[in-house]
Amino acid sequence: MNTVNKNIFWKAILIATAAGLVGSTMTSCGETVESSHVNDVSGTQLVVNVYNDVWDTWPENMRNAVTYCVSKDFGANYTKVVNSLRVALDDWETYGGFHYTHKSEFDGNCSASTAVTFDVRPVSGQDYLMRAFFPHTPRAQSNILVDSSTFSHPDQAQVGFFRHEVGHTLGFRHEHLEVTGCNEDGQWQRVTTYDAASVMHYPHCKGGTGDIDNLILTERDRNGIAKIYPKYVGPKVYFFKGGQYSKYDMQADRNMPGYPTTILPNWRGITFSSVDAAVNWGNGKVYFFSGSQYLRYDVMEDRTDPGYPTTIAGNWPGVTFDRIDAAINWGNGKVYLFSGSQYIRYDIASDRADAGYPRPIAGNWPGLFNSVDAAFNTGSGKVYFFRGSEYSRYDIATDQVDPGYPQPIAQNWPGLFAADIDAALEW
Repeated sequence: MNTVNKNIFWKAILIATAAGLVGSTMTSCGETVESSHVNDVSGTQLVVNVYNDVWDTWPENMRNAVTYCVSKDFGANYTKVVNSLRVALDDWETYGGFHYTHKSEFDGNCSASTAVTFDVRPVSGQDYLMRAFFPHTPRAQSNILVDSSTFSHPDQAQVGFFRHEVGHTLGFRHEHLEVTGCNEDGQWQRVTTYDAASVMHYPHCKGGTGDIDNLILTERDRNGIAKIYPKYVGPKVYFFKGGQYSKYDMQADRNMPGYPTTILPNWRGITFSSVDAAVNWGNGKVYFFSGSQYLRYDVMEDRTDPGYPTTIAGNWPGVTFDRIDAAINWGNGKVYLFSGSQYIRYDIASDRADAGYPRPIAGNWPGLFNSVDAAFNTGSGKVYFFRGSEYSRYDIATDQVDPGYPQPIAQNWPGLFAADIDAALEW
């Protein structure tokens, strides 16, 4: 575990009254908290704040209505802050039923009085790296303040700091608040068992096992957010085009708010400026292809595995393609790889292409395009293929394109790229 170069790591404001702040106290783990009536969770540990005897979380009508601005006063660090915060929010939003929307039109005059739910602003010379708030906090104090010392840490660490602070804005207290010497007030309640690696646990506080330069959501963090902010855990599909990607909610049948956004730096360790193809291997790993290279991405760690990217040639036995245009896991132990007018069937168990491939798409995929830009498997017996401005739905059981296809993307996928999708990935 790395050490911190400041005694104060984060500062989270806990507001005791609706009118304003109460006196600050310093815990031995180095966080300044506003003391008195506000606390977190016990018994079952992710820890949620309790205010006026109820969980301090966003009410139902606010969970998809929280907005924020990011001050342009960050200067050269502005884009970095915008992207780092978005990555942190995406991580929490993947498992919780809520969404924060960036109102960039207010960034030029972003302050504690701006007409958004909270503001993100730079400060300097403070005894913390970042400071946040809880949902019940009055608007004037609902801000994430980022000290200039934050930018002396690696970019990846800054994303981790935002993950921690976003946790506070959702109502979560410190995971270590019961640890001797790290105690805080008692108004809280536990929602998961104690987790020394939690993104809400100071790595440098007693018992902490997290990495200061890589604070990530653990399984118990994900379980905690799902319990406090339940959501329909339906299929989400990522679509890539050029240097951007979108996340599509298949149940709601719409592009999710806040998308498209940039691939870099939101997919940790991906160095490709664009993605040609992507496929979920079904074992916690996802493969991304770009040109003659590919990389393996770990779903649980939410990052690229060490040693990647590397070349397709020499690492995919029997695959003769120079590049992959589309890839799809059929759900039966086979993966189909498309390149130009041809395809290869790859066997997951033997880790090699089946004999007799490549073959032409024409004549082997009834009703399908002669080439494919992107594809994904819904897991419900249907596979979607995209080319240019059109898409087709393929039925696995009948082994052919459904009647009435192809159809235009623009009229049928609200908010999605209208044409020339590079890759699709079911998550």
